[in-house]
Amino acid sequence: MTPPYTEKPSHRFPGKLDMLAQFGLDPDVEDDAVPSLSYKFISGDEMSMIVTYSDLIHFVDVTLSVGEDEVFSIATNDVAEMRICAERGACWLQVAYEPERRLQDLYIYIEPKLSCRWG
Repeated sequence: MTPPYTEKPSHRFPGKLDMLAQFGLDPDVEDDAVPSLSYKFISGDEMSMIVTYSDLIHFVDVTLSVGEDEVFSIATNDVAEMRICAERGACWLQVAYEPERRLQDLYIYIEPKLSCRWG
């Protein structure tokens, strides 16, 4: 059966090898029906963050939890680009939106501490 999405990725999102190289992680979930990758990041203070994204459908979902309690969740569409950034001991994913959305960038911090904020 052919997946419903036949468009080729634009390579404006990190691939599996990029995520493996930067974070040492393989995707927790790889969904072919809705072509997306999902990664779970865990910190030592019971915090976890699940980041799911698709280069074909141009979305990013983020869920931040403490223990079993979800404390933050956001689902965004019309994502133009998501890139891995790193400097001075910090590492994050920066999400930029299509210009017509007029949204500030979303910063998903992985190291040194899990957090998320709008630019």
